[in-house]
Amino acid sequence: MAQEKNQLFGQKESAYGSDYKTHLLQQYKLYVEAADRVSARRATSNTFFLATNTALVTIMGFAIPQLLDAQHSLWAMLYALGGIFLTYYWTTIIKSYRQLNTAKFQVIHELEQRLPVKLYDYEWELLGNGVNAAKYKQLTKVEQRVPYVFMAIYICSALLILSGYLSSFT
Repeated sequence: MAQEKNQLFGQKESAYGSDYKTHLLQQYKLYVEAADRVSARRATSNTFFLATNTALVTIMGFAIPQLLDAQHSLWAMLYALGGIFLTYYWTTIIKSYRQLNTAKFQVIHELEQRLPVKLYDYEWELLGNGVNAAKYKQLTKVEQRVPYVFMAIYICSALLILSGYLSSFT
């Protein structure tokens, strides 16, 4: 951890000069804004994937009776496989945003060690450091489950299509 502190802080206050505290606070503000923008992009990404998957599942639900015949089963299977890949990439993006946010908040907590008040650190402590679900249910743990619901729907649809296709030969 000491090595990480040295990497974060380029110079000691005594070597930097009289603007050290002012510049530290300005950088802190900019960094917190950047972290907030990442969270906003994350929400936008989730909204996109949720809307896209909802539309795909709705279309598939209306079209399944027609897609179950042997003539359309290949297209239906490709449609379901496309949904499976879409949800896989959604889970990958969620994981990436989680990793990015984790790193950003580690930096914020480290910066707060040099500020008079450690707001994020204290807030995290009040929330039980993310380990007490009664105090705080981490959003990532909730949002990670949603794509798997859609993936299950696509897998069940693919199995239904496949069974319809195979039964057309008997």
